[in-house]
Amino acid sequence: MLLKRLEKVESVSCLYGWILEKWLKLQNLEDGFKEELFVNTYCVVASVCDGTIDQVFVSEGDYVYEWEPLFQLKTNDGVLKKVEMGVGGNILSLNVKPGDRVIHDMTLAILKEDDQPSGCD
Repeated sequence: MLLKRLEKVESVSCLYGWILEKWLKLQNLEDGFKEELFVNTYCVVASVCDGTIDQVFVSEGDYVYEWEPLFQLKTNDGVLKKVEMGVGGNILSLNVKPGDRVIHDMTLAILKEDDQPSGCD
């Protein structure tokens, strides 16, 4: 259900609003679960241009680090561009495969952001 909801949001890089909504609905749950729900952030990995997916460097469930290349796109002009994120975490959903045509800001994947500080923080 969560992934279906996130797939509808194409132009937002990180989503926080749904956390507050869920928090308010779950007031009767144990405090530990509420804290876990509150700190998890889900980010949309979006296409940086129109073109074709040339390479996919990740799979669902993979852990990725900040600025690690996730995808390589080939623009309509033949230029290769890498898609990276400034956050680390686990890939929850992979929405494209090599050869797929994409448009700017199209959702390529959903990433569950890691709340642990890294060497870049």
